[in-house]
Amino acid sequence: MACIIGLTGLISWAFNQSNSPQSAATQTASNSGISPQAKIQSWLPLLTLCIPGIWMILGFSTADLLSSLLLAAAFCCYHRGKVGQTAGAIALACLTRETMAIGWFALLVDSLRRKNWPQVGALLIAICPAAAWRQYVTHNFAQYINSSSSLTHNFVLPFTGIAEKLSILFQGGLDSNNLFEAYAFLLLLGVFALLLWNARQSRYTFAIWLAGLLYALLFASSSAAILEYFLGYSRVYVDAFLLLLLSWGLGRSTRVQDAEVPQMTTSLKPQGLLLAAGILPSLAFILLSN
Repeated sequence: MACIIGLTGLISWAFNQSNSPQSAATQTASNSGISPQAKIQSWLPLLTLCIPGIWMILGFSTADLLSSLLLAAAFCCYHRGKVGQTAGAIALACLTRETMAIGWFALLVDSLRRKNWPQVGALLIAICPAAAWRQYVTHNFAQYINSSSSLTHNFVLPFTGIAEKLSILFQGGLDSNNLFEAYAFLLLLGVFALLLWNARQSRYTFAIWLAGLLYALLFASSSAAILEYFLGYSRVYVDAFLLLLLSWGLGRSTRVQDAEVPQMTTSLKPQGLLLAAGILPSLAFILLSN
């Protein structure tokens, strides 16, 4: 509508107005799936504010935060056994961004593994709106879509882009900008590594582990164009930080239908440290953008 009436500046304003409450809602969603009986620190959801990608989304006024909010809501509802709410949240998430199908697939596989047939049926219905929309867009706007060019530009053979990025960082030496870029990139690598390691340790977070694994495969196949600058990959893979936070919170709590609450283990402590380490690139972006 803003483009039609010639006020394109309204687009940025609208995104800013919607992203701010979505950021707060994402913090709430990251805590809502945690059982009240679990001994979880009240400050845990505040680690959401340490995620660099969230501040970049707010700064650039893009719509990525809505998909992250819906993804977090879907996993939290699934954790609490809310069949309809899980399906509704992931259905809306898949309509916002195609990569949200990763979360849908992870939830479907875990539901099949648990033989949770009502949830399986709801998830199969949930993907229909996104599939129908994709078919509509492909059929009616095929002449404007160059999917092969986009794929070759954004994705390469696994680890090719990462190797190229590490080579560039190594050649950059001790320049302050290069050191900061190395810090941000290694932080993202660490988030993926810890997500895959710790989410797999709890039987309550298998779906998160599978989603993290698929995101990691996507990250491993990213081209140097995506990994060129921390403002890019920190925003594109913001969900990796969010999944790590969810795996920590949900992995330390009990599912509604289970009796026991898992004990906290020392292996989970690095998660908080790694998430807190994201405050440095977050602050750097906030200061530079001002």
